[in-house]
This record gives sequence, C-alpha cells and structure tokens, in this order.
Amino acid sequence: MISLVEPQTGRILLHYLKVRSTFFGRLRGFAFMVKPGSYSGMLFLDAGRVHTFGTLFCLDLYFFDQSLRLQDLRLCVPPNRCPSSPRGTRHILEVPHTGRSGLLPLSPGDQVSLLYHVQR
Repeated sequence: MISLVEPQTGRILLHYLKVRSTFFGRLRGFAFMVKPGSYSGMLFLDAGRVHTFGTLFCLDLYFFDQSLRLQDLRLCVPPNRCPSSPRGTRHILEVPHTGRSGLLPLSPGDQVSLLYHVQR
C-alpha cells in the first residue's frame, strides 16, 4: 500500500494511493469505476496530461513537477474533458471530488512524498 504524505509534518494526506506508470494503467485511470472512498487517489507517473473520458464522477487534479512539488490544481473537473496541464508537469494526481474546496489541503509550491507500507 502507498500513501501520500506531507513531508514537513509526516501527516498522511491520502491513505490509499494507486500508482500508475504503464500506458494501459494511465489510459484506464478511474474510467468506468464506481466512485471510490474519500481517502483514495491515483498517481500517474511520467504523465504530462490526463483525460476524464469514461469517468462517472468529477475529479480533482493535482499537477506536480519532477520532485513532487505541486504546480497547480483543478477542482471538480467533470467527465469527458481533457484539461490542460501547466508547463513542467511530470506527475498527476487524480482524486475523486468530495466538496467545494477539495479533499487535499495543498497549495501550489507544497511538497509531497510517497510512503510505502510493507504488508506481511
């Protein structure tokens, strides 16, 4: 299991994070899935763009540079869209939209890291 963490405080921002790094994993994303729990998300590695074709709910999109520093975000992106990404985007986090201000307390410039949990 992988979690998204705020490195300065160690606070877990997302408990369940799926990492997608293959072409087909990135292509599928949340398409045709029932809305997952509120503490889950999908991180697309080495992806400069995403789409919401086939999703059944709105998504919050977080655009990160190579070092996982947030560049920009788009809240409540509806299905069947292809939103633009800021220049320099290397990784994109998709989170099911849960409310007006979004689930994650992040602003452009904030740094995040990944925490890998070993299951026994």
